[in-house]
Amino acid sequence: MVFTSQFSFGQTLLFANHSNEILIQLDDQISIISFLKEVNAKHGFDLKLKKEIASSWGIFLLEKRNTKAANDLILEILKEENQIIHANENRPAQFRDTEPNDPFYAEQWHYERIGLPQVWDYTTGGQTTNGDEIVVAIVDSGFKTDHPDFAGQIQETIDFASQPNTKHGTAVTGFIGARGNNGGHHGRQLGY
Repeated sequence: MVFTSQFSFGQTLLFANHSNEILIQLDDQISIISFLKEVNAKHGFDLKLKKEIASSWGIFLLEKRNTKAANDLILEILKEENQIIHANENRPAQFRDTEPNDPFYAEQWHYERIGLPQVWDYTTGGQTTNGDEIVVAIVDSGFKTDHPDFAGQIQETIDFASQPNTKHGTAVTGFIGARGNNGGHHGRQLGY
């Protein structure tokens, strides 16, 4: 799983007001209740737990109440806390119709089976809501670096395999990083 430095829970609530919500990821050394008690007392905030997004990963949605401080200031202060791994505003994302129009897309049953069209409605990569580039690392047995759907998509490759097998790696890399809507194969390995 790839966890980017920015995340947004508000994607299902596109038109809701999220200006008083902050997403955090906590270090697993402290409970959310203890953290909120400590940070509210220390900084005079009134942050409340609104929702446990993924408590096993320490991801929580907080609600800012009766706190006049701007979100930017609160985020700046939270990011200085040792227990915080990530802190961001909860920003809604726009839904998109992103099913690829590549000629071989219909032959690739696996995308639908693993739910990628629904994921693509939220993101197809690129940048986060804060403008940071999304980068993904893939460790596999090799891939076809000259595949046309990878043109301009690959930043760096390191070859650890003495006899690379590009079949599986090309498919996996295509799932994650192939350029779509370009008349290509959308990750389908040529001759696969």
